[in-house]
This record gives sequence, C-alpha cells and structure tokens, in this order.
Amino acid sequence: MLSHPKQTKAIAAARLKNDRVDAERLLLLLHGDLLPRVWSIVWGIV
Repeated sequence: MLSHPKQTKAIAAARLKNDRVDAERLLLLLHGDLLPRVWSIVWGIV
C-alpha cells in the first residue's frame, strides 16, 4: 500500500519521529481505514 505523505498529517506533524512510532501510527490509521491511499495492490489505482 502507498499512502499520500502530505495527507498523512498524524505522522508529518509528530514531534517524536522514528520508524517505530511512524509504523505504529500507520498501523492505527490503516486499521481504522483512515489512511489516505494513493495506490494499493488489492484495489489497484485509487
């Protein structure tokens, strides 16, 4: 899955920036279907 970075504000605005924290936030957004998608293997171009 490919997410639009400018629309993923929860990660861009975070003060604490590291891969673990970013991955946890992405997981929460994906789980709640709140991640702005640009492209996905399952759905093709969105």
